[in-house]
Amino acid sequence: RIELGEIENAISSLEGVEGCAVLIRKHERSNILVAFCCADSQMKNEIIRYCNGKLPSYMVPKAFVFLDNMPLNASGKLDRRYLETLEFTIESKQTEPPQNDTEKLICNIFSKALNISDVGRNSDFFELGGTSLSMISVLTEEMLKSVSAPDFISNSTPEKLAHLIGGRKASVFKFVKALNEVDTATKALILFPFGGGGAESYANFVKAFKKNSSDYNLYFVDYLKNENDIQFAAKEIGILSKSMDIYVYSHCAGAAVAMRTINIIEEEAICEIKHYIAGGFILPEKASKVNTWNITPDFVLKKILMNAGAKLGGQNKTYIKETLRNFRTDTDFMTKYLYGYKKPLNCPVSLVISKADPFTKNYENAERLWFNYAPKLSGVFFIETNSHYFQADNSNELSEIVLNILK
Repeated sequence: RIELGEIENAISSLEGVEGCAVLIRKHERSNILVAFCCADSQMKNEIIRYCNGKLPSYMVPKAFVFLDNMPLNASGKLDRRYLETLEFTIESKQTEPPQNDTEKLICNIFSKALNISDVGRNSDFFELGGTSLSMISVLTEEMLKSVSAPDFISNSTPEKLAHLIGGRKASVFKFVKALNEVDTATKALILFPFGGGGAESYANFVKAFKKNSSDYNLYFVDYLKNENDIQFAAKEIGILSKSMDIYVYSHCAGAAVAMRTINIIEEEAICEIKHYIAGGFILPEKASKVNTWNITPDFVLKKILMNAGAKLGGQNKTYIKETLRNFRTDTDFMTKYLYGYKKPLNCPVSLVISKADPFTKNYENAERLWFNYAPKLSGVFFIETNSHYFQADNSNELSEIVLNILK
């Protein structure tokens, strides 16, 4: 049974959608669902991904029409008759059948994970409706266990994954992993993880950023465990700087690792960091020797992170335990770095924070608290969201803010 109201409510609940109506319209020899949305047309893929996660596949609209305003009749109610007159198109993308057994198996994995049948060798996992959470599930499949999250994001079709598994495409770097590379890019945006996070948390951001700019290659700095790892990553970033200008973005507690990496790059004159953006993080009023998260019970820490927007609900115990352990390791590093901090950053710095973020309630003091660490602070930019993890939940808006900062 198709509930049009349920589909409309699901789409309307997305931030950035001001209204939605769904109609059953005739197309060729069948009836299809058409969604009329008062929203930016750039949100189409985000809406499809959201619907795939919230609704049965048969209730996901097959066509979308984007409007500046929802039409009203003389009574001030939604004019569905007018919507019936509007034209719509269905984008048809030909899928190439798999060419070998590896591609065929990966197509089947995608089909199973996303509950769809039309998957070809050139089908992009995220364009089909895949999310960071469904990606985690896919990477537990035996065939894909050797594939890292950064490698999956940059090779998200069966064809590319088959090449990757076959060993014909391997990363030359140990820590700095490509998320999106194009030959014409002249700039590199290096993404650092948040406390306990991985590359999967940037999947939505990468997709949004790619659509807004082709000037940048995007890279993710894999989990850095100690000072030696950071030294190694700094040198890898230096290699990238030979052909591209370097920009850095970090989220939450990842700021400490990013700042330490930039310190090393600047101290050793490895390269120039053109700009550093710290998202979802404000420096403390007073640095402490003690990391209070280490004495916070797991169930309490999990609840705090979920209240801030972390997607831990429904995850298996191993994944949750590893996430909490990594979070404590990252905040340990942050505590030691801030307490032992001595040298400020020389590069320009900008902040992106949300006033509703439970971890940045002291947003009014952001500029003052950051100044000693970043004397070249160029501005504090606010993003409208309740989620601390806006690099995933508000990826379109964040990508636009970041690009505006880096102009």
